[in-house]
Formats: sequence, structure tokens, C-alpha cells
Amino acid sequence: MTREVWKYTLRPETDDVRLLVPACATVLSAQMQHGQIAMWLLVDPRAEKVQTEFYVTGTGQPMYAEAFASTFVGTVQDDDGLVWHIFANLRRHA
Repeated sequence: MTREVWKYTLRPETDDVRLLVPACATVLSAQMQHGQIAMWLLVDPRAEKVQTEFYVTGTGQPMYAEAFASTFVGTVQDDDGLVWHIFANLRRHA
């Protein structure tokens, strides 16, 4: 089975992001890159693509209830010192 690392970007001003991601993807890392939140996922490029929800919330900001049941991805800090926390509702099965 071939695996690849794919990069996705999230905008901090968007709390709820839906992306098509290969089923059973694994988040490797989340960091700021060129002013945007970048995430790198380990994927099977041949796997069925599924809509996956990602949630971005700033420190001290309200969160979507769905984020509580999601997987914590990481925390990143932008150049202005704002801190963002990323959660993902990853589907483990195709």
C-alpha cells in the first residue's frame, strides 16, 4: 500500500472547515506557514475521499460543540501572537 504526505491549509478566521480527505488519513503536524495554518496528513492516495470537518478556535474563544468530540490536531501561533487550536473529525473507516 502506497502512502503519501499531503498538505492542506486552513484559514484561522474560518471556525469550521470541510475538506475532501482520503479516508483513514492521519494528521502528522500542524504549523503556521506563510501566514496560514498548514497541516500535513499521511494518506493513501487511492482511498475514497470523504468530507472531513476541521475546527479552528482561538484561545479563549467559544468552540463548536462538534469539536469537543473531535481529535486534537495541534496548536499553532501566528506572527501576531494569536494562538489557534485545531481539531479534526477524522473518519477511521472508509
